[in-house]
Amino acid sequence: GDGYVWVATESGLNRITGKWSNTIPTTENGSGQHISTLHHHAASGLMLIGLEDGLCAYDYKHGKMIRLGESDGLINYSIDDIATANDGGVWLIYGNGRVQHFNCNTLKAKEQKLNDYHGNRCGMDDGMGHLYIGYAQQGMGILNLANGTMTTFTHRSGDETSLPGNNVRCIFKDNHGRIWVGTDHGLALFHPEDGVFTKVTRQA
Repeated sequence: GDGYVWVATESGLNRITGKWSNTIPTTENGSGQHISTLHHHAASGLMLIGLEDGLCAYDYKHGKMIRLGESDGLINYSIDDIATANDGGVWLIYGNGRVQHFNCNTLKAKEQKLNDYHGNRCGMDDGMGHLYIGYAQQGMGILNLANGTMTTFTHRSGDETSLPGNNVRCIFKDNHGRIWVGTDHGLALFHPEDGVFTKVTRQA
């Protein structure tokens, strides 16, 4: 939002400003900086940094790195994705199948109750009361945030209207409200009104 380019590496966070790049450590001793995802939360002025063992929030306007942990309600596990929540917060998508809602004002996390836990890879809030979760091997789930029910979609051999692959790597909603799902067997357009997929790419 301020024109910077942010790069996450195994040695920490980097901010590129024109021709210059400065490294911003997430820890005082420089260890444990393996970053899995970044998320810019414009309203709070924070760069959220998902790590292999938790979360950091970098207040880039004041140059302050905030390390968050169990005392803030977080789980000591890898955060694989951070997704915008419809209420102004974010969703923390953990690799062990757990999901939390994070308030960027209070810097506190709250567990989202799920009936089943799968290896998560990504998440997407559709802004209409549903949280989409992409799994590493079990397809895609859609959580109804109002009643807590989960609907799961998987690849079915021979069914061209099913999810192309069960390793869902990214889920994206475009400006026209269409939902795209990227899998290990190609990209598909999802039709939530009837629960079917239209595959748009071939497997390489």
